[in-house]
Amino acid sequence: MSGLRLDKSGVIGACPKCGKLNRMAFASLGKTSRCGSCREELEPVSEPLEVMDSAVFRSVIKESSLPLVVDFWAEWCGPCKMFAPEFARTAKEWSGRALFLKLNTGQVPDVSQQLLVNAIPTIILWKSGKERERIQGAVPGKVLTQAINKVESSS
Repeated sequence: MSGLRLDKSGVIGACPKCGKLNRMAFASLGKTSRCGSCREELEPVSEPLEVMDSAVFRSVIKESSLPLVVDFWAEWCGPCKMFAPEFARTAKEWSGRALFLKLNTGQVPDVSQQLLVNAIPTIILWKSGKERERIQGAVPGKVLTQAINKVESSS
């Protein structure tokens, strides 16, 4: 699926075969999804998705069946820009097993303020609606993968 975006109910993207828009509910991520029109199997999310508002953020945290990896960043932040390709590579490696989100602290400041994100980049990992791990600074993909493995294996 290309051109993916989030809304309060799930991930929306076009079917690669017929082009129809489909929504994959947050609670169903990690399971096989099919296009509602042509029944083509839809690829799991393999790229970081932008969080555009706090309501969507609250929904995905509450409802996601997958562990969440959220990069809190800002447009003006050099380390954030340097970390972005590493974050995208890791998202691709974890396709279908974790959902990667990017939250611009300048566009959605209430979320970062509520979570006391006071340095960027900050990566926060959630599982089952609870914060499980927090990493500050641009880190190698290996460090991020270790943190995700730790969160994934926690109960």
